Amino acid sequence: GLREERERALEATRAKSTFIAVASHELRTPMNGLLGMAHALARSNLDEGQSEQVRLMLKSGDNLMQLLDDVLDLSRIEAGRVELVVAPFNLEETLGEVLDAWRDVAVVKNLTLSVAIDAAVPAWIEADVLRIRQVLVNLIANALKFTTEGGIRLEISASHAAGSQTRDIRFAVRDTG
Repeated sequence: GLREERERALEATRAKSTFIAVASHELRTPMNGLLGMAHALARSNLDEGQSEQVRLMLKSGDNLMQLLDDVLDLSRIEAGRVELVVAPFNLEETLGEVLDAWRDVAVVKNLTLSVAIDAAVPAWIEADVLRIRQVLVNLIANALKFTTEGGIRLEISASHAAGSQTRDIRFAVRDTG
């Protein structure tokens, strides 16, 4: 009855997650080949227009690889196999990389893209940098998609957890869209 139906649904979800994981993993191989050739092309003797075209190819390829990583992670989460890798990293440096990835899009849309880091936020934090980067990239991409004027502001603040030495770091993406 209901138990068997639930088991079939869970099995179908597991099968779908496995398929997505395998497919996105398999797509990475030809993408790496394309990106490798684009990097080689970028190092060759190109005129200014060709260099810009190759730069855009590389940027699009990197974005597609990030998307494949996100899909792979989502399938792992659905399958209950996500593993956090907690390690120290420089927060400001990571935020700079995330914002740099979207600066061109903001400029094209005539939007501001800024960051405000509270003085209480430490320079180095211990967390899963890949997960933080993914969440911020997705939030900023979404904000850019739906904002037509004004800008997007990434705000980071810190507070101490009650009765603990541990700091809670809060990330907020605010937009005018």
